[in-house]
Amino acid sequence: MERNRAKASTASNVQSRIKQLARIERIELPPEPPDIKLRFPEPPSAGALAFRLCGVAKRYGEREVFSDVELELPAGEKLAVVGVNGAGKTTLLRLVAGELEPSAGTVELGHNVLLQTFSQYEDDLPSGDRTLLQAMEEAAPPDCAVSRRTVLGCFLFGGDDVHKRIAVLSGGERARLKLARMLLRPSNLLVLDEPTNHLDLHSKDVLLAALEAFRGTVVFVSHDRWFLSRLATSVLELRDGRARLFPCDYDQYRWRVERDAREETARSPVSRESRAEAPRRRSDRPHRAGRERRREERRLQREAEEQQARLEEQEVRLAALEERMSAPGFFAGGKPESREVVLEFEELRKQVEAGYERLEELLGALEALGDAEAGGAPP
Repeated sequence: MERNRAKASTASNVQSRIKQLARIERIELPPEPPDIKLRFPEPPSAGALAFRLCGVAKRYGEREVFSDVELELPAGEKLAVVGVNGAGKTTLLRLVAGELEPSAGTVELGHNVLLQTFSQYEDDLPSGDRTLLQAMEEAAPPDCAVSRRTVLGCFLFGGDDVHKRIAVLSGGERARLKLARMLLRPSNLLVLDEPTNHLDLHSKDVLLAALEAFRGTVVFVSHDRWFLSRLATSVLELRDGRARLFPCDYDQYRWRVERDAREETARSPVSRESRAEAPRRRSDRPHRAGRERRREERRLQREAEEQQARLEEQEVRLAALEERMSAPGFFAGGKPESREVVLEFEELRKQVEAGYERLEELLGALEALGDAEAGGAPP
């Protein structure tokens, strides 16, 4: 964004919006956090296969999310599920976890697979009268020697916070407590939907180190590219209703996708035609370049302004939802309306993040046009 601040007229507004978004569910870093290494319990012995998807499809009414998904995941893999918003990432995780039934096909867990899930939408916390420390005690098996207070501290619950009642926790606090409880219970398959959303940098490092050392299987969704790059050993891409497995880490996956896109562009008829006609067009290009550049600049500026206005409206709604979720007792009793608010909040938050990415692209394109005009060359 630094390059846009000096060039595009809307850049300062983008920066203020980004700062506003960053303040949602913001948690201050504790001073000098202790270097604590947590580990998941040793996973129970299981078979060589974590799970199998055979011809899996999922539909909601007339809308088909995906179909014909075939996947056999070996035990020990760290599988990242990626795709654009609405591609069905969370739906796929919920199918694996048994929270949803497929519209077609079968989902089969491997031999002796013991599952734990972290979901934005399912809540397994005890009743609201329990304290955090009591919730940890209830989650721990009898032979668990890990300090409950230590685990809570790694997820930003220190001091007297451990005596808070669950009923007064915000949405972000409940998410962190769910992760803390997972570190006490033995399992060999973890299904994690956006596990880092409410974590600070230190807590994220603690969780990542524990997941890297975990000898079981992990299937996860995350928008955090650093987290994806560090953890994933394979990638399942959902695109246009189909699933494609990449048996590589996330960085290699990105390189392959970008390479395929370049090759597809080079093979396209439009691209070949453009190269063939280039000599003829070159002679009259200087006369048209300025006019085309100005037309494109007006289009980009108009889209950027519309995008910024849309983001401002979305952030007002986002802040209102955040305020509702932070109210004491909001999650008490597992009310259906509470879950609906959480679903709306998460979907809107993803839309806002994608909106800012698009706005950055627009401002970058505007700057490139301005630089080309200053240099006397067409874009």
